[in-house]
Amino acid sequence: MTINKLYNIEAIKRDFSLGKLLSILLDDEVYPIRKQKLVFEKSEIFYMENEEDSYVFAIEKGISSVFIGNQLVNFVGAGEFIGLHCEGSTDETRFSGSVISDEVVVWRFHFHDVLAKIMNIQEGYLYHYNYMISIYPIYLNKILAMGADVEERVFGFLEIIADKFGEEDGPFVKIPSFFTRKLLSDYINVSRMTLNTTIKRLEERELVKLDDRLICVRMPMS
Repeated sequence: MTINKLYNIEAIKRDFSLGKLLSILLDDEVYPIRKQKLVFEKSEIFYMENEEDSYVFAIEKGISSVFIGNQLVNFVGAGEFIGLHCEGSTDETRFSGSVISDEVVVWRFHFHDVLAKIMNIQEGYLYHYNYMISIYPIYLNKILAMGADVEERVFGFLEIIADKFGEEDGPFVKIPSFFTRKLLSDYINVSRMTLNTTIKRLEERELVKLDDRLICVRMPMS
């Protein structure tokens, strides 16, 4: 019998949220594990593993980009995790984070400690399952979007970033300034020239506007 038949997916997302998982990992009363609070400055890179161990990072403050090898695949902010689903990668599949906000505050845990702790909790595996079902659609959608029309692809990714990290500005949502054109073009996998040209076309269609070069995205009506 599958998990989907045993549990309601929305209930899993609610009852086994990543925010609750972080609280559990920080709680030393039951099965204490190693942890370290770290602060990374803008542009610093941190890796999910080294020669000694593999790590899981929980973001407490700030925003980081996520790379698999040299490929920019995601952006994560407060309350999100990096590295909970990977271990034993090669150089081409090695996960890393790079700080794009002024700083990022993280909790670093040892990968096997995290797995051991959640497996010692009743139905704790559902925290890991919840993480997996949240992370893989992001990577899958990014791959599928590569075959889309350029304007559709650019607007779709701008919409995702605005919805997750932006600030409301009337019917638009303003994308923070640290999402530079270079960063966006790397993420969307288009040249900076193509990105700029496409943004101009989207502006003509009134789907985006520029506010002192900051990109503002028109969001769908709720």
